[in-house]
Amino acid sequence: DWIDRLKLRYSIGKVGDDKVSGERWLYSSDYSYGGRAHLNENSSGWSPYYFYRESRVGNPDIRWETAIKNNFGLEFGMLKNLFSLNFDYFTEDRTDILMSGSSRNIPPFFGATPPSANLGHVKSNGFEIELGFNKRFNPNIQFWTNLSVTHNENTVIFRDDPPLQYDYLKAAGYQIGQQKSLVRTDFYTNWDEVYASVPTETNDLAKLPGYYNLIDFNADGIIKNSEDTPPIGYSEVPQNTITLSIGGTYKRISAMIQLRGVNNTTRNVPANNFFTYTDVLFSHVRDYWSKNNPDATSFLPRWRTQANNIGDYYYYDASYFRVQNAEVSYSFSDMEWVKQAGISNFRIFLNGNNLFFWSRLPDDRETTYSGGSATEGAYPAMRRINLGIDLTF
Repeated sequence: DWIDRLKLRYSIGKVGDDKVSGERWLYSSDYSYGGRAHLNENSSGWSPYYFYRESRVGNPDIRWETAIKNNFGLEFGMLKNLFSLNFDYFTEDRTDILMSGSSRNIPPFFGATPPSANLGHVKSNGFEIELGFNKRFNPNIQFWTNLSVTHNENTVIFRDDPPLQYDYLKAAGYQIGQQKSLVRTDFYTNWDEVYASVPTETNDLAKLPGYYNLIDFNADGIIKNSEDTPPIGYSEVPQNTITLSIGGTYKRISAMIQLRGVNNTTRNVPANNFFTYTDVLFSHVRDYWSKNNPDATSFLPRWRTQANNIGDYYYYDASYFRVQNAEVSYSFSDMEWVKQAGISNFRIFLNGNNLFFWSRLPDDRETTYSGGSATEGAYPAMRRINLGIDLTF
């Protein structure tokens, strides 16, 4: 008798995706003509025949991406739905992911841009669990709360990486969008350390005390942006999301608050100082390095100087916790004069969105990849407070 609801479910499906960005008729090759050879009885004359060439190589085996999706679910309620539980575990095996020719591993002697091909393979899995509590103590008092936890992760199985590439530079084995960067250590504190440092591929002669010493990750004697960039942190898409909602009513007064947090996410927020020779300096360099401040938290900014050797300085743990929503309201709907006026619902409310925010990020923004870099002015997440009347006749 104490079990109100118990449901087990399972689903499996195979879906397709034919989305192609920027190109059509990938199965067909294109030909173009133009240009002639010096092939004439006159040494400066031209052949009457034009060159024809294959300008785009088609792939007759092009096809849809496919994904096999599994979902295992459990729904449970007990004690007159005083407690409830919803749980889902899901997997996805996505194959034949379309890869454009420019992202494929084809040697340059192929002589043309390689055709797009269905080569990518990604596996994903995760779960979502929702716990609920709902208790009415008497006709005037009710309390409820809901906790939701979501986890999602994916792994690239194949992405046509160069077979002789360092494993840490390949996409395979890592999540989609895995952050990678040069890694910094301590500061160059004097010129001896600058001269004794591992040379960088570019702007080596511009290194100065006050910049970070970078790690030659593959130990080949030169620091390269194309080779010494191991994975750091996570992608910009959070792996874990937690939401907690709490609410209740007392007679005509009701209130609720919703809290939200994410973790396992890394974000690059480049607040570049003196960017393109502009006189803009960001607050993160207030505690800058100098010979009298060797334990500073930031490098020394300089005007018109290359090779900052910043490394992973601008990569942040993008975990955050925020008060997503909150509301308090007072209802007049059950009052006699409201009913006599033909009003079915009359409520005054005060609510807010994004009221408080805690994070190690330098500011509150939902994304950087869609809102521009810090120097371009990424748009912040807005805080909104609303006072209103909800009236229905």
